[in-house]
Order: sequence, then C-alpha cells, then structure tokens
Amino acid sequence: GQPQNYGANVSGGTEYFSYYYSLDWQRDEGIVSYNWKNQLNGRANLNWTPNENLDVEFGIGTVRSTLRSASANQSVTTAILWSCPAPGCEEGSGLPSAVDGAYRGYIGYLPEVIADDVEGRQGVTRTMYSLNATHRPTNWFTQRLTWGADWTETNTTELYRPIDGPGHFTPMGRKSAQRQTTQYLTTDYSATATLEPFAGLRLATSSGVQYYQKLMDWIYATGSIFPVAALETVNAGAQKDADEGFVENKTVGAYIQEQVSLRERIFLTAALRGDDNSAFGKNFDFVLYPKFSTSWVVADESAPMAATWVNRLKLRAAWGQAGQQPDVFAALRTYEPAVGPDAVATLTPQNIGNADLKPEVGEELEVGFDGSFLNDRIEVQFTYYDQKRKDALISVPVKPSVGFPGFQWRNLGEVANSGIELGVNGDVRRGANWGL
Repeated sequence: GQPQNYGANVSGGTEYFSYYYSLDWQRDEGIVSYNWKNQLNGRANLNWTPNENLDVEFGIGTVRSTLRSASANQSVTTAILWSCPAPGCEEGSGLPSAVDGAYRGYIGYLPEVIADDVEGRQGVTRTMYSLNATHRPTNWFTQRLTWGADWTETNTTELYRPIDGPGHFTPMGRKSAQRQTTQYLTTDYSATATLEPFAGLRLATSSGVQYYQKLMDWIYATGSIFPVAALETVNAGAQKDADEGFVENKTVGAYIQEQVSLRERIFLTAALRGDDNSAFGKNFDFVLYPKFSTSWVVADESAPMAATWVNRLKLRAAWGQAGQQPDVFAALRTYEPAVGPDAVATLTPQNIGNADLKPEVGEELEVGFDGSFLNDRIEVQFTYYDQKRKDALISVPVKPSVGFPGFQWRNLGEVANSGIELGVNGDVRRGANWGL
C-alpha cells in the first residue's frame, strides 16, 4: 500500500480580526486492493476583537472519511491465523480445513471470496463547532461564554454476496446496514467580580452555570438469503430484521465561588456546586458538592518566618467533593416488547430500575507543601491524601421472585484510599562543564 497525505493552510488578518483555514486529504491503502481509506479534514478559526473589552473566537472543524474493507468484523488475516493445514485438524470443527479439503487449510474464509464477494464500508461525517466570548465591561468584572457542539454520523454496511460453494459463513448472502448519530452539546457561562476593599486584600467572587447534553440514536437493518448475487439491498433478503435505539443524557450545573487573597501570600477559596442529571432516580432531585482550599506562601514572609536557606515554601490544604452520575437507564424501570401467545404483541420486564438512585460522591482531603531550599539546589513536594468514595454504584442481582431479570444498580459501596506522595529533586553539582 502507498499512504498519501496532502495539506494546505492559510492565515492572516489584522490586530482586530484574524483567520486561519486548513485543508488536509489522506489516502491509506492496505496490503490488498480492497482495503483503503480516504479522509478529508478541514478547519477554520476566526478571532475578532471589536473593542478592547470584547474578544470573540469561533472555530469549525469537519472530518469526512470512507473506509473500504472486506468486512466490518473480520479480515483476511483471521482466516490465516485460524488456519489449520495439518491433516485431521478439522475433526470436531465441522469445517473441512485441511490442505487437501475444500478450504485449503483456511478456516471459514477463502481469500478470493473475501476479495470478490465480501464488502464492508464505513462512512463517517463529523462536524465540530466552538465559540468562546470574553467580555470585560469594567476593570473589576469579567464574564465568559463558551459553547461547543460535536455532531457525528456513521454509516456502516456489510455485504456478503451469495456464492455457490465454500468461502464464507453466509453462502446464501446477507446485507446489514447501520446508521448511528452522536451529538454532544456543551454550554458554559461564568462571571467573576474582583474587588480590593483596601491595600493587600483582594476578593474574587465567581459564579456560573453549565449545560451538557449527550444524544445517541441508531437504526440497524439486515436482510439474508438472496435469490441472486446481483441483489445487494436489505429488502432483497428473504429474511429481514431491524433494530432501533435512542439514548439521551443531560446535566445542568451551577456553582458559586469566593477567593480571598491577603497580600498575595495567603489564599482562601470556598465554593459550592450543584448538579442535576437526567439519570438520577425520580426520588432524588439534585446533589451539592462543596470545596475548600487554602495556601500560604511562607517564604515571602519577613524574618524570622523565612530562613535564609529557604528559597520557596508554600503550605497548602484542600478538601472537596465530586460526583459520578449513574448510567443512562440505571434508575428507570423499563419493559421490552415481546411476542406472546397466539402471536399477540405484549411486554416483558427488562430493567427493574431504582427510583432512589443517586450519584457516587467522592470526598478527598489533601495536605502538603512545596519547597525549594539551599539556593534552589533541593526541591521537595510532599502531599498527604485521604480519599473516600461514598454511595458507590454497585450492581446487585435481582431476586427471581421479583419478576425482573438481571441486576439492579444501588448505592451501596464505599471505598477508602489514603497515602503520601513525596518527590525530591536534588541539584547536587553545578559545574561549568557538567552537572548532576
């Protein structure tokens, strides 16, 4: 195969407006003629500063690719790796795989059949958008808006043409096609107000909201047993099947934070964040995550707080919580369609769900210091941490008497983890020609 890559870009602009465009085309070829991939990548970035108080950045990227292979699931190497040329090795396998048999030592696939009668294709179309705007209406207030979207459509087809004789697992022919769409959407707004009531004291108050959405939907169809090799569509099969799915998850969050700086040496931060997720149980509304942190730059203090052998020293401590939401359908009680007696459409239990399901909550305490000593010859980083994860999501088997199969997600687990981290860097020798 001969890989190829061609690209070009152009950029320019002024102090208030700039642009960047790029285009790239790639061609990859495998060791066989029916294995290749073409991909086109594009990117455009625009930066606009209408005045000294506003910055706007916009970007768009796109990917278009087509992949051709013998099959979406298997390749010719599978038939080689699973080959069995020794006489008698086909016993018990049900396949005449010996060298003198119909498969000539290969198992399941013949190379010429894969090349001529098996065709897999995958097309991907992906587009990404980004927007970032920063506004500074006054010297003490700043606000920022960030928005992003990622949209991908994947089309996958797999065709086994009917053949007369051995060569692949579906000699009567089969065609499958799947179209899947994935969308991610992110919106983030934050604002910060900074005040200095008097010299040496700075207060920074921040707040913001976020919205995240993930959406996936797909449709799948297959048709098998073709009357002639010329027919290559799903509806040409004597037997047909189809499937469809849809998954959506949303998160809304908001936070407020206060940071206090005293003489640029002592820093105190306190914040509170609240999240609501569509995967939470209906009996659980939202969750709050607090955090606190402090640091003290000791080496900047006057003597005797800072010794002459101490170049830099910062003491730090932090405590906070964070969460992990459940899976999309973990909290929902669901049923699936089924065929009942006398071919009557009915429902059967699928997932028992849990209306009280809530997120895992992780909690961590961290205490340590960062220092540089003896003319910066020794650097030390020390941290003690104590982590706890409460209400961990655990899958519990469902009692058969309940009438639902499988398992139920419940908040049962707890994990504890503590320890220390120590890093030491030593500048042992500083010489004109060598150092250690």
